[in-house]
Amino acid sequence: MILIVGLSVFNMFIIILMALFAITALDKISTNKLRESIMEDYDQRIKEQVENASSMVDGVMAMADNGDATREEALEYAARALRDIRYGEDGYFWADTIEGTNVVLLGSDTEGTMRLHAKDADGFEFVSAIINAAKRGGGYVDYKFAKENGTTPFPKRAYSLLNEKTGWVIGTGNYIDDMEVAIQEETQYMQKRIMAVGMLLFETSLFLAVLTFVLARGISKSILSALRTSFSYIESMAGGDFTTEISEEMLERKDDFGKLAEELEFLKDSIGKLIKDIKVMAETVEENNDEVDAGFAKVRSDTDDVCQNIENLSAIFAETAASMDQFTEFALNVGKCTAGLYDKTNDAVEKIFELHRKIDIDRNKAFGKNNLNQDGDEKSKADQKEFLEESMEYENYVDEALADIEHTSAELREDMESLMASIGQISDVSGQGSIGVDSIEDSILAIREKIAELEESFKNTEEMVFELDYEVAKYAVRDK
Repeated sequence: MILIVGLSVFNMFIIILMALFAITALDKISTNKLRESIMEDYDQRIKEQVENASSMVDGVMAMADNGDATREEALEYAARALRDIRYGEDGYFWADTIEGTNVVLLGSDTEGTMRLHAKDADGFEFVSAIINAAKRGGGYVDYKFAKENGTTPFPKRAYSLLNEKTGWVIGTGNYIDDMEVAIQEETQYMQKRIMAVGMLLFETSLFLAVLTFVLARGISKSILSALRTSFSYIESMAGGDFTTEISEEMLERKDDFGKLAEELEFLKDSIGKLIKDIKVMAETVEENNDEVDAGFAKVRSDTDDVCQNIENLSAIFAETAASMDQFTEFALNVGKCTAGLYDKTNDAVEKIFELHRKIDIDRNKAFGKNNLNQDGDEKSKADQKEFLEESMEYENYVDEALADIEHTSAELREDMESLMASIGQISDVSGQGSIGVDSIEDSILAIREKIAELEESFKNTEEMVFELDYEVAKYAVRDK
């Protein structure tokens, strides 16, 4: 991060140097542009001055056109006015005819002389060039000429224009050294401004560099702190510590480190919960293993007890073989009696219900509303008689079935008592072998319960017979 800050500052200084280089180049370009601009300004100024002077001459020559003066007088007035005009510090005008005779030149001895082929210090025929430029509609000529009241020639730039009314070539010019002075002054002024701007730019850039360094240092410090904090949390979780709380400052950050803190918080909670669940499951498995071990130990103990009981029963059963033979005989008799009792009971019940159903049909037939009329026809009486006979037959059958079932039940009870007595004898002899005997007693008790249910069924059947006897007696009385 320090390297990044250093690079940022280095880049800022590079930008400053480039800016200074650009300012220097701009200064040079600006100087050239300024020179061109000043030269153009001076050219435009002397052109305008010549045009104004030519207009003034035209105004004077209008006196001749108006008859206020002769042409010669007007020309004299125009020459005098042109000679006296000044502009700036040392600006003046001159005039020559197109043939080269000088008319106006500061009132010097040159006026009135031919100077068409006059040459400057470099041998340049400047008057001829000035006249030719004027003939072309006006133009500029560079040459050397002495200043007013001086003899040393200086570079000069002139503009000339032909005046149609007088036929004069009117001109004026600027000395290059004067122009250079103006250019130098403007250049110095421009350079001062550029330097001021450059200094301001340098100071601003330096301030921005320092500010960037301070901000980058602060930002880097914040980033490094967040990175260290994040790595600390990650190392804690990697070491199995999920209890460390992430600071609120980290969670409240709005940058990527804030998002990272939220993800670490979620990861910490998720893994912590997972480890807690795994720990609970491990404890549960350990408890279950303990219970299973205890169960296996109990099974081994019970198995040992069973084996011991089996050995004891083997010895006991050897001693009680005779009693078991008797027990077996009683058990077979009980089974036979029970089976016979079930068969007889089922047959009797089915026969009874079938007779009961038939009697209901015959009763409805014999004593229904369609057969009970005022006259009592022979058919109705015959049906009623048949019903009474069948009812008597049904009653006799039920009495016989009940007597047979009661006899069989009595025999079964006697055999059951004998069987229970045998079991008691075996229990007395066996002692420790009571486990198998208890199971047999449970079975016999279940048989007794079934017999009790059959006896209850017999009672219901007897009630049905009593109801039937009542019905038969009732209809018998009605028939009489």
